[in-house]
Amino acid sequence: MYILGLYSDGEYFKVTLLSKKGKRIRIEFLKEFKKNITNLNVLKKILDKRLTFFNSEVEVVTGLSSDEIYVKKISFPLVSLSKVKKALDFYLSSDDIYKEEGRYFIPAFKRHASETEVTLYGYTKEAMEGHLQDIKTLGIDSEWISTISKAFERFVGFFAQEESEFFLFHLGWETSFYYFINDHQVKKEVSFSIGFKDIIDAISKDQMMSENLDMQSIGQIFFDKVEDNEGAIATVYAGLEKEISRAWTYMIETETKAKEATKIVFTGYPEFSKKLKGFLPSIDFAEIELTPHLEFTTNQIGAYAIEIGLALDRALSDKETLQLARGDFLPSTQKKKAKKHLFRYLTLSLVGTMMVFFTFNIYYIKKSTLLKRRYDKAYKEMFTFGGNKLSKVNYSSKSLDIARKKFCLLAKKEKQKAKTSAGPVAFVDVLKWLESCSLEDFNVSSFDYQIIQGPLPSHPLQEYIIEVSFIIKTDKDHQKINELKEKLKNSRPEINFVEPVKIRDEEGYIDVVMRVKS
Repeated sequence: MYILGLYSDGEYFKVTLLSKKGKRIRIEFLKEFKKNITNLNVLKKILDKRLTFFNSEVEVVTGLSSDEIYVKKISFPLVSLSKVKKALDFYLSSDDIYKEEGRYFIPAFKRHASETEVTLYGYTKEAMEGHLQDIKTLGIDSEWISTISKAFERFVGFFAQEESEFFLFHLGWETSFYYFINDHQVKKEVSFSIGFKDIIDAISKDQMMSENLDMQSIGQIFFDKVEDNEGAIATVYAGLEKEISRAWTYMIETETKAKEATKIVFTGYPEFSKKLKGFLPSIDFAEIELTPHLEFTTNQIGAYAIEIGLALDRALSDKETLQLARGDFLPSTQKKKAKKHLFRYLTLSLVGTMMVFFTFNIYYIKKSTLLKRRYDKAYKEMFTFGGNKLSKVNYSSKSLDIARKKFCLLAKKEKQKAKTSAGPVAFVDVLKWLESCSLEDFNVSSFDYQIIQGPLPSHPLQEYIIEVSFIIKTDKDHQKINELKEKLKNSRPEINFVEPVKIRDEEGYIDVVMRVKS
């Protein structure tokens, strides 16, 4: 599954695309967009959930901010969930605030040894409608709605797992956040309307170039002028210092454990905000380094903390995952899924009566399943040479030749063993054809093989249909890319294609998908 975490902050919005296969979670890309029609169209083309992204739907997750949501924690000396729910109903019925029309409250339960902690997430109808409308202006719909605070909890739980008590400072574009986090839970939070935009505007007002400056240059100009103690830069810095000091004071006065915290995490614009350590006494703590993720640096990860956290909340799908869009606000896609689940449940009884009829076909089911597993295993193994996966390096004729021979040998053995159709040996022909297309001359970022169709109990000799897909990063040599695309589209090798080769052009890469019969 693919999950898009999205957060809108002023005139910009950022997105993070996560993929989840089994328990493996991977960041596919991180992007920032300015709110204009061109960028919105680009995002729609790439991520429109009504289309497909790498043959999979994309679920969009957004989050309510602290000024849009009411959070209250209640503890009950009970561990039975049914008793806790009854006690909660009694508690809510005794307070008029929970009876007001147009207010929604979503409970989340966390059981301990001798008590259960209930977190109530409340919001008004107007707040949710405003949030959904804001997301719709970007041309997409939000299917899952969490909170910004939950996003930070998920983020630090994933990228700072070994840390327990610390502060987190997030410098946003227009809105910034200051948190105290204990055991990966937000205990105290403060948001304020000073962000990186104010810093850029201050540099411009002081008659300095702010456009086309890198982060290091912006930081150098800003902190040099702060020492002069005059101008717009000094004013913004004074406001920033005041807000952070106020937040820090509030936290240590209202949270006992906050006094013991000696570390801090910087997110949002971490390359800039880390330099504030020497200027703001209230955050003079040891800096926590985040865990890197594949090709993404800690600064890149920190810059997209909210978006990554929102996507993680959906990807982890555990008892702490929030879905605030319920009742009237439940997305149409979620309603359709609920109807599908109901339909499946009602058909279980019918399926049970038919199981007897299909019992005699178990032999073929086992054979076809085992065969598919063997081919999938062989595919993974044969693409490893000397510790390097073929999909991570440029293809060479030698590597492809070894892969073909290994796969042919397996196909020959399996054909002798199983009384089913021949294995998906057409994959070998695809490899040979791609070698003739000089694929090794290009930067191939991923390569995948998948069995789409194979023997069934009712059709044990049904042919295999396989799908081969790969992504090529485009470079400056557009002529070579165009020549390759022409070969893929028009050359007719002795391969039984099920459908024409699909080539999709995206910014920075081309995505190629082909389906063939054995």
